[in-house]
Amino acid sequence: MVAEVAPGSGARRHRHPHAEVFVLHNGQGRFEVEGAYFEAEAGDMVIIPPNAWHSLANTGTGMLSQVAFHQNARAVTLFEDGARRD
Repeated sequence: MVAEVAPGSGARRHRHPHAEVFVLHNGQGRFEVEGAYFEAEAGDMVIIPPNAWHSLANTGTGMLSQVAFHQNARAVTLFEDGARRD
């Protein structure tokens, strides 16, 4: 999954029943995984374990370009409000 995230935007808190790996190509962002926050930038890889609640925000001034690999043929997403996307 290829994504371009605008400054100040991101993904709201959610989880997947499978692992997810982010590879950042440009920009920088703040990731939250199970309540732990950390910064990542172009060249970094972020690994999200299965069922871990996580979110991300572009904290830079330019676009955050990333590729997300899901350990499943389709990304199954459950949001905190109970919404689900298959």
